[in-house]
Amino acid sequence: MFEKIFNQKTDSVGIDINSVNEAKEKAKENLDNFNLVYTEALLLLKKVLENPNDKESLKQSILKLTEATKIKENNPEPYYYLSYISYICKDFDLANKYLDVVEFLDPNFLGLSELRKKLSIAR
Repeated sequence: MFEKIFNQKTDSVGIDINSVNEAKEKAKENLDNFNLVYTEALLLLKKVLENPNDKESLKQSILKLTEATKIKENNPEPYYYLSYISYICKDFDLANKYLDVVEFLDPNFLGLSELRKKLSIAR
């Protein structure tokens, strides 16, 4: 048992370097995955804005944005775009709920007050 403890690579304060490196790699993979999913969602949303009748791109964009929120829960951007999509689909209650999450995560999020104002006018 002591052999196992003494054979681990540790830094000067006793932190297992392999565990730290594994955590860093996992965090990098998670960020890479988020960036990929989020970028796909925005490209789909762009298609929807160019062609509002493209229901399949709208559906896929919502799925990708939802996936992005699961990968990185504390990032307000996917919630903002889910709110925006809900707004353009005239689901104002859902749009407000997503916007509440954005506000909770980042009260100074760029575009928050403008979309909140649009939602209050739309009601």
